[in-house]
Amino acid sequence: MSSSPSPAKRPRIFYGWYIIGLTGLAGIFAGGTSQAFFGIFVPSIEEDTGWSRTSIAGVITLATFIGGGLSIAIGALADRYGPRVLMTLGAATYAAGYMSMLWVVEIWHLYIAYSVARLAALQALSGVVPRSATINWFRRMRGRALGLQTMAQPLGGALLGAISGTLLTLGVEWRTVLFVIGLTALTLLLVPLPLIIRRQPEDMGMLPDGNVQPPSEDVPSKQAPGSRSREPEVSWTLREAMRTKALWMVAFGTLLNTMASGGISFNLAAYFSDTGLGTGFAAAAASIFLFSGALSASVWGFLSERYDERMLVVWAALGAAALTLFALAINNPVSGLIFAAGYGATTRGESALVMLLLATYFGRQSFGAISGLVTSISFLGLGAGPLAFSLLFEATGSYNSFFLTAFTILLMSAVMLWAAKRPSRVTTSV
Repeated sequence: MSSSPSPAKRPRIFYGWYIIGLTGLAGIFAGGTSQAFFGIFVPSIEEDTGWSRTSIAGVITLATFIGGGLSIAIGALADRYGPRVLMTLGAATYAAGYMSMLWVVEIWHLYIAYSVARLAALQALSGVVPRSATINWFRRMRGRALGLQTMAQPLGGALLGAISGTLLTLGVEWRTVLFVIGLTALTLLLVPLPLIIRRQPEDMGMLPDGNVQPPSEDVPSKQAPGSRSREPEVSWTLREAMRTKALWMVAFGTLLNTMASGGISFNLAAYFSDTGLGTGFAAAAASIFLFSGALSASVWGFLSERYDERMLVVWAALGAAALTLFALAINNPVSGLIFAAGYGATTRGESALVMLLLATYFGRQSFGAISGLVTSISFLGLGAGPLAFSLLFEATGSYNSFFLTAFTILLMSAVMLWAAKRPSRVTTSV
């Protein structure tokens, strides 16, 4: 094992922030495959093709299941080889998927093209790969760094959603809009990713956060005044983490949370349209949902540096549950916007905080594999949510059972996440 580097002085701008900037740009394009974003296209696809909402929702489900199934393997690859190659391949794959939308005629064409783009977005552009880089490059400032990175995906969904909604309103075909998004991603990401992205600061003679002392000296006294103290970081292996109750409570609590949020976000535009608020408002509300989530991600990240991540994620789940009940009373644009903004803030908080919780509990050495396992389980909920909630609506014809089911699921999620208390390290003999 190589000795820890000891740089002589702190650089003016820590290189890790360049990593955050570029992974954030990748995350913006990844937002172009989210349920809320793709839901904007559902009315146009239905009108153009005659395919049912459930069959289109199946596209989201299949793509998410595929991405989830590969999470563990991709997380292990991120630990072993770093993010540079994986993110570069991901950018090319994402662009290929969306550019091929131009030739979609049969629904199975849509399934293949979207699955390719979403797999790259979920794993290489916004998921376990760039998050592993952030966890490696930051420790003391990990909350704000991961919060800023996490905000890129919903921000991208909001920006791309607003642009796409405008183009669709102007009569641009949905296939053309998605093709242009893929081409733009290819142009902006393919060259800078291999040039800038690096696995960890030690590879460049640096230390996490731009520190000028070895990690063993990075103790709580170096924290900013008023921030929450952290114990010296100890890294767990995936096998060790899998023996803890905490890992499984986080995994299945996140599964329930993403199932509810995935189902609601996919149907959000259709819900606002069905309640008489109009297609234009529906697209705007979906963008506000994503934009609110983007802004809140950084706020949750900063809060995690002062308060316990577990309690923050529990409060985020409880807030989302309360908002599902509020959704039943939506009857005007103001209440619709309040729900969209509030629900975006709480659901995106859960996403960022779960990753911080895993890093705090289990360290950074095997973060890719550990977070990949949790992601693969949570993606079961993320993939099943759009299809399950679409089927529930078509079976009942009412949004009452829709939101009451989401409320129950989110309460169960909050209980599981509360039970995910920090595990104690157990040393086993070899």
